[in-house]
Amino acid sequence: MTRSRLDDVEQFSETAYSTACEKAIDINDPAKVSALLANAADRVADLSPSFHGEMACYAYADHRHIAREIIKQCSEEQIAAAPPHLLEQFAMDGNYHTMAMLVDKGISGGGCASRILHMLTYEGRNSWMAEALLKKRMWVNVNDYHALNACVENGAADVAKLLLDSGMDFERYRQRFPNSGSPDTIQALEEHWTGLQAQAQEQGEEQALVESGAPIEAQQSGFDGATMGGMQFG
Repeated sequence: MTRSRLDDVEQFSETAYSTACEKAIDINDPAKVSALLANAADRVADLSPSFHGEMACYAYADHRHIAREIIKQCSEEQIAAAPPHLLEQFAMDGNYHTMAMLVDKGISGGGCASRILHMLTYEGRNSWMAEALLKKRMWVNVNDYHALNACVENGAADVAKLLLDSGMDFERYRQRFPNSGSPDTIQALEEHWTGLQAQAQEQGEEQALVESGAPIEAQQSGFDGATMGGMQFG
């Protein structure tokens, strides 16, 4: 689709525009791909939010350099709407730089989270990448226990701890996967979970004191406005 063609036609269907972008990718023309994507919102009515991410997924197969350029060009909104498979594709390569860019722009692990974490933690090869991505902002559904199990099965306790920190319930996980993981991994996670529970209980107690209206220090001292020896405290 040439520039003159774009000028001649005001609007295209998303299917037609997608075909034009794919052809530009197929002939390895990064400049044309960039121009088409930059004009996509103006040329396609009701453009799908995931359109740019889908084009990056398409480019990955044979022209990964174009896929990376598309990702660089995308806004946070466009990457947040991109298919989670895009993150999985670059996890296959262990391409941390591109994965970090995707995560920084808000891509979700979605239904691909378990496979992504499995690939990164398998034999401990790139567990550090998984840790770094989770510490950034990689979103994993707190009910995706398959993602947690992938880490447990691969012995990636430190990665699994981050999933527990984000809100996953270890007790529910053990109900679903009672025989998963090595004894050492399970023990490390049990200890971490116990610590999280104790911390949550302590925070809950402090919040209750605050909501009661009494100073925390006075409550903890047991004085909360009580009288002692004829003297009023609080």
